Amino acid sequence: WENQTQPINVVTQPFRVILEIINPGSGYPSHVAIDNIRAINCYHKRKTTTDCTPRQFQCDEDPVCVDASQVCDITEDCIDGEDEDQECDKIPESAFCTFEKDMCGWNTSTSENSEWLRRSGMGPNARTGPSIDHTLQNSTGTYLVAKFPPGRSFGLQTTLTSPRFMPPPYYHRNVHSAFYNSCQVRFFFHKFGNGVGELRLYSLESVQPPYNNKEVELWRSYGNKGDTWWKAAVNLPNMTKSYQLQFVARRGVGNSDIAIDDITLSRECFGIGVPENESIIPDE
Repeated sequence: WENQTQPINVVTQPFRVILEIINPGSGYPSHVAIDNIRAINCYHKRKTTTDCTPRQFQCDEDPVCVDASQVCDITEDCIDGEDEDQECDKIPESAFCTFEKDMCGWNTSTSENSEWLRRSGMGPNARTGPSIDHTLQNSTGTYLVAKFPPGRSFGLQTTLTSPRFMPPPYYHRNVHSAFYNSCQVRFFFHKFGNGVGELRLYSLESVQPPYNNKEVELWRSYGNKGDTWWKAAVNLPNMTKSYQLQFVARRGVGNSDIAIDDITLSRECFGIGVPENESIIPDE
């Protein structure tokens, strides 16, 4: 007996699991047996409560609290999806991007024939690229994939850089505030294939002289993560100057793909959904 585990992507509609047995047609007798099928962590038991913390959001229809990092992240976590209807339209387009229409102002490097491309359906490598996007969960939805030239080009990299954002409000760096470290970048990534490369995220803060950037690595991912979309929620560092975000994908040694979808900055990065008594600028 061999144990097999298969991740299931985000599903928002009722679904069935189908097991298909393909006859190898070799002419030799063979058999396939299956036993002990289980769905693990597919039925999320949420603790009901009406006492949410300042860093949580209370759903309307079911009395549960979801983390603030799940609000306006292009994924419905409440039963009726009200966590995605909390002034999300006030967030700048470049900080709330599904890549369904365009690049939302994000720029990609094109050096050495390497770049980030919008794509639907299977990625450049049919056996390793995403078969569906994260936003729509189907083959017509669009995501970004890192494209590298064919051949043995280990270590080649391509960058994806955001427009410039204003620095996070003061409460983000105020250790006495309930909204300390509340400004986050959230995104979904897909890294699949043997010998897949690495994906890193940096903040580029503008310091004097203008646009001489201070680079800080915020997050990194190595290795094969399987054929599924994973979420990352990363706190931004304390910054007092305007900044950009930059993803860097580096090619590995094998047949693989690196993809990104649904990049968002939390509402707190722009003073949205924060009580008026919270200081946006430091007191003189």
